[in-house]
Amino acid sequence: LTGTTVSCTACHTNSWSSAGKSTSCTCNQGFTGSTCSQCETGYMGASCDTCKEDYFNSTPDSLITCSKCPPHSSSSGGSSTVCTCHHGFTGSLCADCITGHTGSTCSKCKENYFYSVTDSKVTCTACPSNSTSPGHDTESCTCDPGYGDSATGECDVCSSGSTGTECNTCDVNYVYSISDSLVA
Repeated sequence: LTGTTVSCTACHTNSWSSAGKSTSCTCNQGFTGSTCSQCETGYMGASCDTCKEDYFNSTPDSLITCSKCPPHSSSSGGSSTVCTCHHGFTGSLCADCITGHTGSTCSKCKENYFYSVTDSKVTCTACPSNSTSPGHDTESCTCDPGYGDSATGECDVCSSGSTGTECNTCDVNYVYSISDSLVA
């Protein structure tokens, strides 16, 4: 070729091109920008080879690929290979509520579960035998008819003829009487 001059310009640091007649350079994994000097979203570090908080390394056996954690989960960063589900969530994508929990944020309790709060986290516990609750924001369970709350917090069967959540009312065809017992 007469009169044609070929000029080859080196790619910027953190970029590459294939041999031949490439007209542009491609940023290395983790880098972005016109000069490949910025980390891609989700990457950090001088070499853009570490995953940021809430990102995880989805390809731990090869080059680092930082992927966003699924909703309702997080990672501590530093190229973690897993995301941890937020309290109340479970499943591989953290999309399911743990047992007893319900609602879009898994912070309500299902029917027949009651809640307690520890360290600002709701825990839903199944009602004991012979009791129920409507769920959601219920702090305790109510004994089923014919069962009463004993000193242990369990719902024990009421004695013959008595009923109610505390076994303090009478069944049909029984009359109410109070008996005092003296302790000597």
